[in-house]
Amino acid sequence: AAVGAEPDAGQAEATKTGGEKRATQVHVELGRQRDSMSVMGQLSWSGGCLGRNAEAIAAAQHAVALFPLAKDVYFGARQLTGLAEIDAHAGASDEALQLIRQLLAIPAGGEMSIARLKRDPTWDPRRKDPRFQKLITDGEAAMKLQATQ
Repeated sequence: AAVGAEPDAGQAEATKTGGEKRATQVHVELGRQRDSMSVMGQLSWSGGCLGRNAEAIAAAQHAVALFPLAKDVYFGARQLTGLAEIDAHAGASDEALQLIRQLLAIPAGGEMSIARLKRDPTWDPRRKDPRFQKLITDGEAAMKLQATQ
């Protein structure tokens, strides 16, 4: 899971030092478990939190490749959600929104929902994006339509 809080100026150096230490630990673990979903998730978030966006996105994409939807709907959806979160965190809005649309289209999908998009602080950086707002309003309209049928 992502951490939604940004450190204040006084915490920034301590956070960076702690993040660097954690990233080093994750890289060691990666040497032992290259195809671990957990390690890929930790690598993507530690990279993203340290501003290593390309590394973060590559790790999340690797996790998606390990567990594609066609192979495993549950874990595949979890990995796509993680990639969408990393994309959003890294400023790759187009990619994040495309993945959100894909996840919302999964029948009975538990990883992505309109309610989660509205409440999860992971999505705070995208809230002002008109395309994100449209996803929310379109999703709410679709839910109302389904409820009346």
